[in-house]
Amino acid sequence: MQKLIVISDLHGAFDNLEKVLKYAIETKQNILFCGDVIGYPNEEDIPGDKNKKEQLILFKQYAKKQWKTFVEVCEKYPQVQIFSVLGNYDFKSFVKDKKFAKNNFNVEANSKNIQNLKICGCGGADYIVSFLRRWGYVRNISLKNLRTNCDIFISHEPVFGYGDISSFIIIGGGKIIVFPMKKDIEALKKLAPDDSLVDLLIDIGDLEKEDLKKKKQSDKEQKIIDFLKNLKKKDVQQTHIGKHILKKFIENNKKIKLFVAGHIHSEQSATEVRTMAKIKPGETIYTTLVLNPGPLMEGNFAEVEISKRKVRFVGFGKIE
Repeated sequence: MQKLIVISDLHGAFDNLEKVLKYAIETKQNILFCGDVIGYPNEEDIPGDKNKKEQLILFKQYAKKQWKTFVEVCEKYPQVQIFSVLGNYDFKSFVKDKKFAKNNFNVEANSKNIQNLKICGCGGADYIVSFLRRWGYVRNISLKNLRTNCDIFISHEPVFGYGDISSFIIIGGGKIIVFPMKKDIEALKKLAPDDSLVDLLIDIGDLEKEDLKKKKQSDKEQKIIDFLKNLKKKDVQQTHIGKHILKKFIENNKKIKLFVAGHIHSEQSATEVRTMAKIKPGETIYTTLVLNPGPLMEGNFAEVEISKRKVRFVGFGKIE
């Protein structure tokens, strides 16, 4: 059986997408995409001196440009079929029909078949940062809305307990700091429990170097900065943030051979999950391969051969 490429969490890294599409042509593979096209705007895209209303307008303009670029890059490589769902950063309003592009199919809207395998999906997430709540794809998953008659299932959110560990600090008032990338987790591992997190917080953008030099005019802002400056590694918490309902979904399904998901940028994992569904005497014990390919924005993706249960995690150093 032909292999498939699995990608997730593009977040505006269109050069990386183009590299993967070229690699897909060279190796004659098609692609499964777990969503999150839209990237993270910088100060040039959305100046900090704009008011909230102006920032929202600018973000929507930024997202439209990102989606347009995504479609253009996909359609440059019509030989590659892409089977996708939306991420929580993606705007449902940008999707006019059952395709994201001419060769990119929305399998949440309409299941597709490839290599005699049926592909279904479920996009979005139950949480999104505040400035995206008006447009991003926020949803709660229910079992009745998940198609069970599938061989391959593409999700944006991960399954509880599989490729879903998140490292974070609770600030208060509903705000948290998340250490989103694998490199951040590696940096955390090198620290002793009482080591300061200041350098890491600056690296991921939750602190600015200027914040360490001068007092803020606002007492509230200064209180948060003082809190961040005093954080230590031992203050970081870890938990599984995947969906219990997705775990139940695959454990009670004898048909799904491959379940792919992203959303958690710090994880790359592949695990075989045994079905808990009732098995008739003499019937094969079924397993589902649960895979998180890692974020494409960091150059991570995976190749999977379903029939052999083989997964290979790939980085750009291996395909350039």
